[in-house]
Amino acid sequence: MSSDEQSSGTYESDEEIEQEPEPVVKKRRGKAGKDPNKPKRNMSAFFLYSNANRARIKEENPDIKFGRVAQLLSEEFKQISPVERAI
Repeated sequence: MSSDEQSSGTYESDEEIEQEPEPVVKKRRGKAGKDPNKPKRNMSAFFLYSNANRARIKEENPDIKFGRVAQLLSEEFKQISPVERAI
């Protein structure tokens, strides 16, 4: 058998064998730019309470970490009645 006889009926190169359809790639749009003049949202009641009471909590517990300060503020805020929260 000659090499011509072996290659008859087969592909001439490996490229023809391994051709697979290329996946369709969707183009993504970029994010819309932020408006620097847009007004900020109002702070929630919890944030207003936290800002007003954070210094007091730190004075009472000078050695606690930031996360623990937030936990104490959250616990105090949950104990406040809804009427006082709205003030």
